[in-house]
Amino acid sequence: MVFTVNLKSGLPWIPISFLLFTMIGLFTTFFIAKSYQQVSTPPAWPSISSTGAYPPTSCIFSMILVGASVIGFFVMLCYYQFLRITGNASAGLNNTLLGMGIFVCMGTAMVGCNQRPNIAILHAIGALGAFFVGAAYCGVVTFVTWQISKRHEGSYPMWFLILRAVLVVAEVLSVFLMVFFSAQRSTSSQAMTVGNSFEWAVVGIQCLFFATMCVEFSNLERPSLVVELTHEAKEQFNGRVVTAAQEVRNNVLTPTQSTPRHQSWE
Repeated sequence: MVFTVNLKSGLPWIPISFLLFTMIGLFTTFFIAKSYQQVSTPPAWPSISSTGAYPPTSCIFSMILVGASVIGFFVMLCYYQFLRITGNASAGLNNTLLGMGIFVCMGTAMVGCNQRPNIAILHAIGALGAFFVGAAYCGVVTFVTWQISKRHEGSYPMWFLILRAVLVVAEVLSVFLMVFFSAQRSTSSQAMTVGNSFEWAVVGIQCLFFATMCVEFSNLERPSLVVELTHEAKEQFNGRVVTAAQEVRNNVLTPTQSTPRHQSWE
């Protein structure tokens, strides 16, 4: 593996676009909600869910999170393919990572499609997948990165390993602090503000962590979509082609032989 960021290959733009699309989209919903006076104070800083709780901001909120879940799925799918091709993780660990990633993406979509004032239980389940499982996913990826660096010297510089480890520690701490302060939201507006701030921090750190996968994606070629017929379908269609060719040959007009003229002798 070569430690580089090759944006010309195309694939590194997927995790980078995930970071930009998600964060710009969430701040867009915040400013739109604020313009419609849908953000109540206190707290001094709203939660992510409250910025997309009511229409019309809720419609944009849903589109942003569903779009982010789709981009995020391709990020995790490409990382799954990277580990599969390089063989740097066992099949069980790689499949587990992919399953965790799918749960994170589904949770993100559930948060966007089920606003907290409408279906709170589905919103909470989605947040559980996006925050807690997402933090665990980043932790496992960091462990795999460390394992690869041990097997292949020079694959990752030390500062990159430290960067991912710091991001994981910061995300895990933000998750626990978010839960701790959010549990006091009913008694303290200040605790509510702090809890909401850590909620935004969790999303920002997680998006930044996924953006670091542009290093792995720079070592992958652009995928090509190959669509082929099944063996049975090939036989069926090839048989039709042969039959059609035979019919064309049978319908070709054979040149008519001219009959000799009878000459009359006087």
